[in-house]
Amino acid sequence: MADTPKKENPKKTQPAQTPTKISAADADILFEDVKLDKSGFLFKLLKPILKRFSFLRKKKVWISLLAVIFLSIAGGGAFWLYQATKVNRSGYVLSTLEKSLEAKDPALFSSIIDLPQFSDNFINDLISLIQNYKYVHMQMGEIPDTETITDNISFLFLDIFKGTEYDNEFNNKTLFVPKHISDLLSQAKFEINKNKEQKKSYIISTTLYDDFWDRIPIKLEVRPTNDGLKIIKLANLEEILQTYNLKLSKRHLQEQKFKSKREQQDLHKMLAFLPNSVCSASFGKISGKDVLFITYTADPNYQNDHVVSYAVSLKISNTEGMEILEETLKSNTIVLPTNGVNASLPVFVNEQQLKILKESSPLICKASPTMINTNSGEYFDIRKK
Repeated sequence: MADTPKKENPKKTQPAQTPTKISAADADILFEDVKLDKSGFLFKLLKPILKRFSFLRKKKVWISLLAVIFLSIAGGGAFWLYQATKVNRSGYVLSTLEKSLEAKDPALFSSIIDLPQFSDNFINDLISLIQNYKYVHMQMGEIPDTETITDNISFLFLDIFKGTEYDNEFNNKTLFVPKHISDLLSQAKFEINKNKEQKKSYIISTTLYDDFWDRIPIKLEVRPTNDGLKIIKLANLEEILQTYNLKLSKRHLQEQKFKSKREQQDLHKMLAFLPNSVCSASFGKISGKDVLFITYTADPNYQNDHVVSYAVSLKISNTEGMEILEETLKSNTIVLPTNGVNASLPVFVNEQQLKILKESSPLICKASPTMINTNSGEYFDIRKK
């Protein structure tokens, strides 16, 4: 019986496929711009490298690689553009201001301020505005020359960045600049916005709080210059002067009330030492010269100790109330209040004065105690004059 041929098993396992190796032709296709002599030394040298980067034949890899390269170039370009244009950006000016105040770095601050222009604008604005504010003008008195103001502005900024108390003779008198302005500025919160009144300019604003001022609004104007955006002006000097003038007016009113109250208290004490002060005037002669004798008297006072010295204002007038003569009687002798006061003041007069006095007769003399000095030295003492 003939042998039946064996059927091949269709499920017979095929031999495992080995990884396909990249050929030199594949490398040429991948880098088709690179034409190498396959038999040359250079081709043999680069062949292993080309095989290693065979994955670059995939489009997705190329797209990803190109995207990374594009983003890197774009990022570098954007950084270069920012570095080249940052001095013209308002956010850069604001952050530099805050950093310079926080780090107390005057060099950094000088990069965002045009100090000569800032000083000129401040001086011009101050001179044009100060006449409108009575109490500010009274408090400041004579304004220093422009060179002195410019120097003071520079010293002020130096003190701000040194972190020291601003000590200046003119400012100590006026209190226009808070002494601890360095600390106030380093703690302040700043913001910058476009200037509604001026195109291409910005306003940096903040508010400081001081014991004397209470609330100080600060606005700095920022404008483009050849070197980028710079702080060139104190934009709200008029507002500051208004606030300062109001503060000074209130203080002046308080001082006037205090002075009036103190004078009333002093007058009460003087009248207590010299009660019922009265005077009279009569004509006479001393060594042939005409004299007006003014006699001053005060009643005994049984409630106070001795009076060391006193001063009394004596006014001579006629019956119509017209004032003719005014003298001050001063005493530096110990006067016992229990004995009262009886003093005479001779006033020498010339012929013209004598004529006026006689024509105004009868004369009326009014006595007003003005100053006294007790044994405590509280009031007037002629020995100090």
